[in-house]
Amino acid sequence: MLNQDLHVHLHGCLKAEDLWTIGKDNYKNQAQQLDWYADEFSKHCGYKPDYQNYWRSENGLSLLKKDFEMLESGNFSQFQAKFNLIIALCPLSFENFYVQEKIIRQQAASGLNLFEARTLIPFSFTSDQAYRYLKGLCQLVSNLNSELPMETRLVFSLFRQNHLALKHYLWIKDFLFHHPVYTNLISGIDFAYDEKGFPPSSKINLIQKIKQDNLKSKPLKILYHVGESFEDKGLLSATRWVFEAFLLGVDRLGHAIALGVDPENYQNIKVEEAHDEYFQTLKFLFNNRNLLFEYGFTADWQMLTEEKDFFSKNQSSKIISYTDNYKALCRDFQRVVGRILKEKRAIIECCPTSNKRLAQIKYPKFHPILFFAKNKISTVLGTDDPGVFCVTYESEYSYKKSLEELSFSFTA
Repeated sequence: MLNQDLHVHLHGCLKAEDLWTIGKDNYKNQAQQLDWYADEFSKHCGYKPDYQNYWRSENGLSLLKKDFEMLESGNFSQFQAKFNLIIALCPLSFENFYVQEKIIRQQAASGLNLFEARTLIPFSFTSDQAYRYLKGLCQLVSNLNSELPMETRLVFSLFRQNHLALKHYLWIKDFLFHHPVYTNLISGIDFAYDEKGFPPSSKINLIQKIKQDNLKSKPLKILYHVGESFEDKGLLSATRWVFEAFLLGVDRLGHAIALGVDPENYQNIKVEEAHDEYFQTLKFLFNNRNLLFEYGFTADWQMLTEEKDFFSKNQSSKIISYTDNYKALCRDFQRVVGRILKEKRAIIECCPTSNKRLAQIKYPKFHPILFFAKNKISTVLGTDDPGVFCVTYESEYSYKKSLEELSFSFTA
């Protein structure tokens, strides 16, 4: 078996023990960043961590682990609040790549054959600093690929804001133009970070440019985080986002939880969805009515027509309740989108534990991997942020396999 981690964030591999070691000698020098971490943590996790005690107290490592590790279900903001400790303690530098080397060596020792690691260019970097960062990181990875039994490839995550995404993409392309020796190391770009407020439709022009550029030189894979966090919308709209991301022509969809999670998981939950979001979903269904009908969409079009007419005249938000009718509509849409993705050979990156905790999956039978397996949608495995979620590639492989076997038991 080839152990290929195809959705993993480089610094997300740092474990609590690593952060404690990194911080013990220099946490005082990072006081401003750690104060920011503590303030953000308190906003989303309900209390303010006393980070100084991570290194002053006898049980400091335990305190750090309690605040950093995400062992239970929570939302994306809570996850980000924990990940911020990495940002505070390990700011990216264009001169020092000690942390990156440490991580890659650890991953190689774990038995991986391929480590496709996602990293980024800090938004504060100038073009010269980004150039030096790219060169230094690529030189490190090239040297380690020659030494270690594991191959590392780099994927650069782009910010959701179009101006930043385009700027960093152009820097990467310019770097590769002048350093073609590294085209085999930088394998792709990835649209990542919090989805809220950044629908796939906002990336049409940028992705078209990337695809056009790919025709002229060694192509960069286009990866897209979508349907991972959707607390601001109902499952119907979140599934539309997954479908729209696929229609952009990306190479792999990251997570796509919304497509596969059983709507029953959100029974008794109510969501206030913005008017424009809900209305966009209604318009999408009608604009693609023939395609959806071709793949067996059996929605109540009279009800949808009444909804569309109402929201075309009213600007109120939509309160989403997971009633039997709404759950049935979501399942029908998921089923149809799943059929299309299977037929078009879409690939979804599954991160089993991350998906379970961030989507707050209540029971294994609701996990999206069951849907993907049942509908024969191609998937690849990733650990996402194994240090935060306390997982390994081996444990994720076993978990994914057990969920796929569970899907077969439901269909037998």
